[in-house]
Amino acid sequence: MLYYCLMESNFFDLSGKTALITGGSRGIGLAVAKGLAQHGANIAIIARTQKQLEQAKKQIQAIGKHIWTFPFDLTNTEKIGEFFTDIVSETKSIDILVNCAGITRRAPAEDINLNDWNEVIDVNLTAVFVISQAFCQH
Repeated sequence: MLYYCLMESNFFDLSGKTALITGGSRGIGLAVAKGLAQHGANIAIIARTQKQLEQAKKQIQAIGKHIWTFPFDLTNTEKIGEFFTDIVSETKSIDILVNCAGITRRAPAEDINLNDWNEVIDVNLTAVFVISQAFCQH
């Protein structure tokens, strides 16, 4: 029964909503962005690389939804609140936030330096917390 409901076209209608996806230019983030666009949402994506943002933009535009792209490095956690305000100013509203950005440093634990550790924590935890706070305050 649940499967049938999910297949109904109006069950998951996001028309008129805007979704912000961090890490939305590739991988799971891009898949989520495309899925939300297929269900009617306009899409805003954040990623570090402009080239990947442009490639993702083309794919989402092919679905027929409006898309905004925002290049930003989420390790810059102290600027996230201001950045989120800029995003809302441009998109007019953010109704959905999906945190998909994440990084890793592949090495044995004893070989990872503290700077690499802090960068992983900043993107995978601190940035998620700070942008989620900004979203909730919005």
